[in-house]
Amino acid sequence: MNQLNKPKGKILSWIIIITIIVGFFGTLVYFQGRKTGETPAGKTIIKQTKKPKGFASPNLSAEEKVKTDNLALNQALIDGKNCEQIQYDSKVKQSCMDALNYNSAIQKNDDNLCKKISDTQLQSKCLDLVYLNISLNTLNTNLCSKITDSKVKQNCSDQIQAMLGKNAKSAGSCTTIKNLTLKQNCLDNFYHSNSINNLKVENCSKIKDSDLKDRCTKTIKKNIEVINLTKKQTVTYKSNTNKLKTCDKLSGDSKNACKDETYYNLAAEKKDLSYCNFIQNNTSKTKCIKTQTASINSYYLRQAIFKKDSTLCGKVLDASLKATCIANAK
Repeated sequence: MNQLNKPKGKILSWIIIITIIVGFFGTLVYFQGRKTGETPAGKTIIKQTKKPKGFASPNLSAEEKVKTDNLALNQALIDGKNCEQIQYDSKVKQSCMDALNYNSAIQKNDDNLCKKISDTQLQSKCLDLVYLNISLNTLNTNLCSKITDSKVKQNCSDQIQAMLGKNAKSAGSCTTIKNLTLKQNCLDNFYHSNSINNLKVENCSKIKDSDLKDRCTKTIKKNIEVINLTKKQTVTYKSNTNKLKTCDKLSGDSKNACKDETYYNLAAEKKDLSYCNFIQNNTSKTKCIKTQTASINSYYLRQAIFKKDSTLCGKVLDASLKATCIANAK
């Protein structure tokens, strides 16, 4: 019995060994096919690849795509660049580019950047603002004619006329201004400067602005006083310095009175209050300072306005008159 069972045991062992070998080679062939892209049966399989970095996922929903583009748009507007980061909606990307060109054009006053804008309405608005800014900066009314918006065009012309009105040579220069407020400002500026230059206080009444009218009247009156005072003082102009030497030949109260009078006259002649400080008599000294302060203020106010030299206003002693001087000496 034992001898009969031995061949059967050997056969069973060989079957097991062969099965293991076939299974090993089958497994090896299967994995080799996976590596080369083919199954053991010769069928091609799709090999998965990693998604390249920097590209939007094609699996985003419509809502996610809108959100992604909006985030890119907001960042581009903040940075002033990178509209190309908007990947899904071409209209949003173009709007982004238009907005950046618009902002840059306004900042640089560059009409060529406006012309790059695809939206016709935005382009027109951009060009109007650029032409308006350049016109106001250069006071060139010719550029106003390029503005397409009628209200902006008229505003452009009015503002330039109003600015030019400060130096208007006649009231007629203001008549082309359609805006009534700007026209009146132009007329007020003309009547103010013309009245002061010609010392015609009656023309100040044509000014509508009450503060400007008041300044006009006061300035002319002070200028007339200065002129009259200057005429009276020219008689002793050359003799005051020499008179001090004459005073030294006197003695006592006569000497002091002579010098006090001469220093008073020198303060008026030289437009210099320091001469008042040399006066011995306190009453005369106080009068000198008070009188000559008013005279000096009026003198330099008049000179500054006539010569259009605001640097002379620095010699005006009264703070409020100095401000008036600066405002009218430009």
